[in-house]
Formats: sequence, C-alpha cells, structure tokens
Amino acid sequence: MWLSGGGLRRCAGQPPGTSRSTGRLAGQIHRCADAAVCVGGRPSGRAPAFTSVLTAVLAAAFKAETLVILSNVPGLLRDVSDATSLVQRIDKAHISSYMDLAQGRMKHKMMGAAAALEQGVGTVILGDARREHPIQQALQGQGTVIR
Repeated sequence: MWLSGGGLRRCAGQPPGTSRSTGRLAGQIHRCADAAVCVGGRPSGRAPAFTSVLTAVLAAAFKAETLVILSNVPGLLRDVSDATSLVQRIDKAHISSYMDLAQGRMKHKMMGAAAALEQGVGTVILGDARREHPIQQALQGQGTVIR
C-alpha cells in the first residue's frame, strides 16, 4: 500500500512499479521523502486485515492528498466473479452505499478508504497490484477512484 503526498516517491530499495515488495517489506513501515509511506504485509505477501485502516491513519497523519491501496483485483467489483464489473468512481459522500458490494478483504480496504477520506485524505484509489507499474496506473485513474 502506498500513500502519495506532494508527489509519488519510492522507498529505499523499492524498484519502481513493483507490487510484490510489500511482502518483502514484511511488517515494516518506511517514511520516505514527501510523505510517501509503504506498509508491508506478511512474508506470504498478504497484508493483515488491519493494514488498510492503519494506512488510512498514516495517510491522514502525513496529510497525504492521495492514498493508493493495491489488491489482487482491479478495484471494487459489483460482482466478485466478474472482473469487468469494476466500480470506476465513487463520490465520497456515497461511500457507505457501496460497502455491501465489498466482500472478504475488500471490505477492510473500503473501511480504510472511508477512514482516510473522513480524516482529510482527498482521494483514495483501489488499484490492481497485478498490473505493470500498478502505482502509476492507479494514479492515472485505473481502478476504483473515491473522492
């Protein structure tokens, strides 16, 4: 998971555009230049359920403009069995009406997104970590953009 404040930055040792390094960072939190934060998961690559909410708190604390939450799906889906059912945009005033669509670990990501928005983060993007250059793709609007 990544936060972007005044601009996208990468953590030391983090190859640009990689999505697997959150697993390699296993449980570490790094603060990099310009309020970019990486939150690592377990060695298996799966982040603990609380990571999305923790990331939201960090995003607000660093006054990040944008929070990118990466996952193994394109974003919030209307139908979890159909990757083409992506919800592309959500108005933050209506985020609660989309919570029922979130299942499994996406529920935690949506709760983190809501918490970040409530605490002053301007935009949250649920992006696909499987894409090439997933952070840049998310910042270009690929995924579910909530603002």
